[in-house]
Amino acid sequence: MSGLSLGTSTPAIEELAEHLPGAKVVKAIPPFAEVPHSGSMQAGTSAPNFFVCSDDAAARKTVAELVHEI
Repeated sequence: MSGLSLGTSTPAIEELAEHLPGAKVVKAIPPFAEVPHSGSMQAGTSAPNFFVCSDDAAARKTVAELVHEI
């Protein structure tokens, strides 16, 4: 992790939000980053879960819907 300038003591999303006043910042990550790059989004018979985080409920809902469509 040498060379990282963000996310070493606080989450990078918090640092971004601090530097972008008024912006709606949302973080959406899969539990296993390779899943979106695989040939199938299925894990067995169901789609994988994604974590969506934000302090703005409407922005979080929009991103969650977009992730679901993917």
